[in-house]
Amino acid sequence: MNAIRGFLLDLDGVVWFGERLAPGAAEFIRQCEATGLPIVFVTNASAMSRANLLSKFHRLGLTQVTTAQIFSASRVLGEYIAARKANARVLVLGEQGTIDELVLAGVQSVEEQADFVAISADKSITYDKLTRICREVLNGAEIVAANQDRHFPHEDGVLPGAGAFKAFVEYCSNKTATVVGKPSPAIFEQAILTLGYSPHELMMIGDTPEVDILGARAVGLRTTLIGRHVLADLPPEMQPDLHARDLAHAWQLIFHIQTEFIE
Repeated sequence: MNAIRGFLLDLDGVVWFGERLAPGAAEFIRQCEATGLPIVFVTNASAMSRANLLSKFHRLGLTQVTTAQIFSASRVLGEYIAARKANARVLVLGEQGTIDELVLAGVQSVEEQADFVAISADKSITYDKLTRICREVLNGAEIVAANQDRHFPHEDGVLPGAGAFKAFVEYCSNKTATVVGKPSPAIFEQAILTLGYSPHELMMIGDTPEVDILGARAVGLRTTLIGRHVLADLPPEMQPDLHARDLAHAWQLIFHIQTEFIE
């Protein structure tokens, strides 16, 4: 393995679990800063804006993190829609953080006559809201989803993800959504461009084989899978380069590899 020049990190399940830091996360980020290895955070979290995520980083003691390092699915969702149509009218299935990111990208948040329906996770969804969303799609609005995650981790168990709402709207409308978050290439490619290295010089560290590892491998990134996984059960396209218990263990494995190649 060639020397790694920078990192892309998932958030939920890698850097934190709900409101607590994951083992080794703070030290990993400090080590990257101390050794001059750039780091960005690539997350399918879409209910929170980058401002919300930055507040969480700082609340958990990671005060060195900046907004520019955060690549969220809601950010890419807004940028995708804005690139498709200037001042697009968008009906959002999602929370305020999602709406904030879309507005920052230059789209209009509307309740009817939408050009696009943007789907994220929404903890306060109602049947009436789902009905309006489906009717807009049936009337011609294009569906764009932040991600296709079935669920995401929380302190007291998993919560339904954007993929669950996406499936509902697709089934009702008999139309297919465009997905911009992991494992789609768009979010990885933006992060790679910011880091300024070739994909094979960078490593994605995530905890979900079908999202983090599959998507990262598809764009040529090196990969580390975090957590308790049985690698023999994974198909070839989801096999990571490294398998670690947590970020502390990942650093040890990666540093050992690097010392064989960097003088």
